[in-house]
Amino acid sequence: MGKKPAGNIDINYEDYISGELSLFLNNNVIQSGYLFWFRAVGPDIIVFQFPHPVHETELFVIEAKRLYKGSRDYVNSGIGRFKNKEHGKNHDIAAMLGYVQKEDFNYWHGKVNSWIDDLIANPNDYIGWSEQDKITIIQVSEFGEYKSTHSRIKINPITLYHFWINLCNQK
Repeated sequence: MGKKPAGNIDINYEDYISGELSLFLNNNVIQSGYLFWFRAVGPDIIVFQFPHPVHETELFVIEAKRLYKGSRDYVNSGIGRFKNKEHGKNHDIAAMLGYVQKEDFNYWHGKVNSWIDDLIANPNDYIGWSEQDKITIIQVSEFGEYKSTHSRIKINPITLYHFWINLCNQK
C-alpha cells in the first residue's frame, strides 16, 4: 500500500485511498458482526468471507479509479477490465468506486458517458462499446450512485454499480 502520508488522505494515490477505505470498512464490519473482509489489492478492493482461507474465491470485486482532469482510466482500465473479463469474470454484479478530485458528480457523469461515446464512435479494441455501456443515475446526494450493464464475450453481461466519493475538499 505504500507509506502513509501525514495528515489527511493522499488523494493523488488511489492505492492509498483504497487501503484507507478498506480499513474503514473492515473496522465497521467487525463491529457489526458481519462475516466479510475487505482487502485492498492496489486500487481494487476484494470482498471475502471472514475468516477467509488463502485460496478462497472472492465474493465481490470493486475497481477503484480517480476521477480527475485528463484521465480516462475510469472507462478504459476501469469499466474496460470488467468488459474484457480481467475483473469479475465469475460475477454478474460488481462495483466501481470513483474518487472525484475535481468538479462535481454531474460533470463526471457527462464526462464518463462522453468517453464511452468516443469509444463507440472510434472502436479500437476487441471488446466493443455500445450505448448500453453508458452509466445511468440511481441517485446523487452525499455520494453519487450510478449503474451500468456491459456485454462480455462468451459470458453473461455484468452489471456495475458505481459509487462516487467527493474528495475535492481533501488536501
